[in-house]
Amino acid sequence: MIEVQNLSVHFTTKSSKLFHKNLIRAVENVNLKIPENTIVGLVGESGCGKSTLGRAIVKLLPLASGEIFYKGQEITHFKDSEFLKYRKDLQIIFQDPYSSLNPRFTIYEILTEGLFTHFRLTSTEARKKVISALEQMNLKPDILERYPHEFSGGQRQRIAIARVLVLEPKFVVCDEITSALDVSNQAQVINLLKDYKDKSNLSLLFISHDLNLVSYLSDEIAVMYLGKIVEHAKREDIIKNPLHPYTKALYSNIFEINNFQKKREVLQGEIPGVIQKPSGCYFHTRCPIAKPICSQQAPPEKNLNGHKVACHFV
Repeated sequence: MIEVQNLSVHFTTKSSKLFHKNLIRAVENVNLKIPENTIVGLVGESGCGKSTLGRAIVKLLPLASGEIFYKGQEITHFKDSEFLKYRKDLQIIFQDPYSSLNPRFTIYEILTEGLFTHFRLTSTEARKKVISALEQMNLKPDILERYPHEFSGGQRQRIAIARVLVLEPKFVVCDEITSALDVSNQAQVINLLKDYKDKSNLSLLFISHDLNLVSYLSDEIAVMYLGKIVEHAKREDIIKNPLHPYTKALYSNIFEINNFQKKREVLQGEIPGVIQKPSGCYFHTRCPIAKPICSQQAPPEKNLNGHKVACHFV
């Protein structure tokens, strides 16, 4: 469904030095494939570039380098007018429902804006579609004439999810979409996404800090550290046999109710800054098995029967 090759995203910020700017390499040379009808979970610490990668894939951020393919069609350099016919199929649900909904629009206008852009529908047909989408999100049709500020954060997020699903997309980036929901609504939304995926061959890039949630929902899991994907494999392989030291540390700290004696790995040291990243392997400053070669050479990606990992000692 989606493939990115050597994708990089850079930003520049002002420096304390006169006429000097700092280069932030937010995402570096990422290669990722997301098959049809597949949920790929993307995990990693805050600031590692997960959201930036998701926004770049759906062409909301300019690329420094790399290529994006949708169903084999390269869409990297499409202009807005050329990309419009693909926009319906490639959607994103943002993390913050307070800023992702236009406060000047009613809920009806928010939900139908995309419908009237991409489909030829009458007002009656559009209203039926948005009411159906709201009911799936456990929201009543009588909210259509109200405004976003009249709702709680969880309600706003369910409206934002309905706005995307009403377009019947093929690929959706879910950027921390459950962080504003309570537990009962989280379960409802997650189960809805799973059912919708199976019915419509939907593919998802599911970005989250909740490793238990990612492990439950995803078919594959990718682990990101300082702008690079350090491990990517099937869900079972990541959970039962993580190979990268960073992945091992992340999953050793998942709480398991039936395993109180579980050994937990606590990473030492500070997370390096994104402006001055370490040489060689970015993780070597915190890695418990680091050797001199780790600070000198970046590890190549190894493919072990579909289990991809970037580490010198795997």
